[in-house]
Order: sequence, then C-alpha cells, then structure tokens
Amino acid sequence: MRTLGSWIGNNIVIEDKWNKITEIQKKVINIWKASHPTLQGKELILKALITSRSWFLAAVNGMPDHIEKEMTKIMKDFIWDGNKRGLMRLDYTAEIREKGGLGMPDLRTRMKAIDIMWLKNI
Repeated sequence: MRTLGSWIGNNIVIEDKWNKITEIQKKVINIWKASHPTLQGKELILKALITSRSWFLAAVNGMPDHIEKEMTKIMKDFIWDGNKRGLMRLDYTAEIREKGGLGMPDLRTRMKAIDIMWLKNI
C-alpha cells in the first residue's frame, strides 16, 4: 500500500521502488546531458531533479547501501561527463564553493542527517 508517497505493508519489495527511481534518474540525466550544462547547472539538476526524487522514500523506508552507491555513481558520471577520474575527489565536490567545492549533493551525509532527524523526534 502506498501512503503519502511511501510504501508500507506486508511483503512489500522496496527494491522495486528504488530500481524505478534510479531508472527515472538515469533518463533525466540522459536528457540533460545533451545540453552540456556547466558545473553549476549540473549542481542544480542533481539537487532539483535527481536527489529530490529519493529523499522522502529514503526518510520513510531507508536507502539500501547498493542504491546509495549506484546513485552516487550516476551523479559522479554526470558531473565528470562519464570520465573515470574527475577533476577533484568526489567528497570535495560536496563542499560549498567558499571552501573550494562545487556544492554538489552528498547522499551519505544527507542520509545520516535524515537518520539524526528521526532520532531527534523520538
């Protein structure tokens, strides 16, 4: 059963929901790749169109580690145009611009923050 955008109930296979989200993310990125956005444009696309699709489901149902790794790879490939090595380490891309980063979303840190917020409300 779907309630407020999350999936609950007996025998729910959340893996299917995550696979659907990652497929949608890949399609959106492929569409935007054709326009050759700048790094700042890529940041906006990742924040507004890619990671935003997954936060609520992650907050309610959690995000499996392999999905986090797959989404991180999708974002890394988008940022660096499919090159194996980027211009800087991936963790530096999440730093704010004032500290020399690119302001890109960091899934692992965001997931920890979501978990902390759940603990705070208990």
